[in-house]
Amino acid sequence: MNVYIGPQLILQLNIEGISQAKCDYLTRLVNDFNVYLILLQETHTKDEDDLYRRGFIHGFELISAIHDKRYGTAIYIKSLQAEYEILFEEVVNDIFLSAVLVAG
Repeated sequence: MNVYIGPQLILQLNIEGISQAKCDYLTRLVNDFNVYLILLQETHTKDEDDLYRRGFIHGFELISAIHDKRYGTAIYIKSLQAEYEILFEEVVNDIFLSAVLVAG
C-alpha cells in the first residue's frame, strides 16, 4: 500500500569534497526544509569507507554512490521515508549516472 505523504523536496548539491562540517550543515538544512532525497556530486571519495569516514548526514541513509577521487556522487534518502530501487549506476566518459526509483 502506498501512502501519500505530501510534498517532499529533493536537494541536489555540488559539495566539492564531502566533510563532516559540510554534512553537519546539510543535516540542519534538510531538516529545516523537509528534504527527503539528497543528491551530492563531487564527493571526492575513493571508496565507501572513505565516504563514511568523511561525513555522515544524520537521519539519512546512503543508497547509492559512485566513487572517484576527483569527482564522485552520493545519493541519500531520509531514513524509513520510502521504498527505493537502484536501477543502475555507471560512468560513461566521466559522466556519472545513477537512477533510483523511489516509491512513497
